[in-house]
Amino acid sequence: MPGVTQNQVITTEGNTKMLDIKQIGSPYSNVVDFLDAVNLLTGDWVTTITDCDKVFDGRSEKGVFYFGTDLSLKPGYSMDQYIQASTYDRYKFMPDHLEYFHVSDEACMRQMGILPGDPTILLYADKNQKKPYLMNEESTGGQMQLSDIIKFVLNGMSKWTPTWNGRSGALISEYAFNGLFYIEKSWPAAADEEANLEWFRKWQSKMITRMIIKMQDEPNNEHIPIRVSYEEMMAYEKSVRDRTFQGGKPLPPLSRMLGDSLKYDSLP
Repeated sequence: MPGVTQNQVITTEGNTKMLDIKQIGSPYSNVVDFLDAVNLLTGDWVTTITDCDKVFDGRSEKGVFYFGTDLSLKPGYSMDQYIQASTYDRYKFMPDHLEYFHVSDEACMRQMGILPGDPTILLYADKNQKKPYLMNEESTGGQMQLSDIIKFVLNGMSKWTPTWNGRSGALISEYAFNGLFYIEKSWPAAADEEANLEWFRKWQSKMITRMIIKMQDEPNNEHIPIRVSYEEMMAYEKSVRDRTFQGGKPLPPLSRMLGDSLKYDSLP
């Protein structure tokens, strides 16, 4: 039909993902790309770790770690929502999704300072993070629900990636978190060391940097910092104009959310 563009859609348990695989290179490479995407969205949602050293290696990488029994992850048991959270993350943010891991070894739990029998989730959001964010039944006031896990991960990642992106957008538009925005007309080029040094000398830059660090130290605070330039904001909105969140909800244009408060000429 004229005006219709071919695409690929994959769905599972209420999640829908447009694969949007274009023909680039040989037909074989397209088949491999397609199979890789299907495997990611239908395969193993959680990777089991038996070597505790790999948990410590995770401190230099981004990832989510669940410490609990094998049985707890079975359908209908207390933490099967952890697998659902991994599914949500892949469908919503692939290729920028996180890896979800599971550790059932009690000796490893003790080595990490976690009591066996106390279901615990750790989030490593950035290699510069001094210690992982932690969530357990004590911090949630009862059994961890799917929404608890999703918000915990989105919040932690947004604090360590303080930009306007899919995760920060989801927190604000779907989970009613508060965003504290700092917007400039443009940022200095990464390779321009002198311009970057000059930027860091400005009082506004010092303020936003301290604000981000403070929020990173408060993982349960439902405020996230968002540092963005007007140029980046417009380019990002154009790039995601045709994409949607889970359930068909589009990413709200930041320019529309801020409305009359966003005036280009008044930006630093």
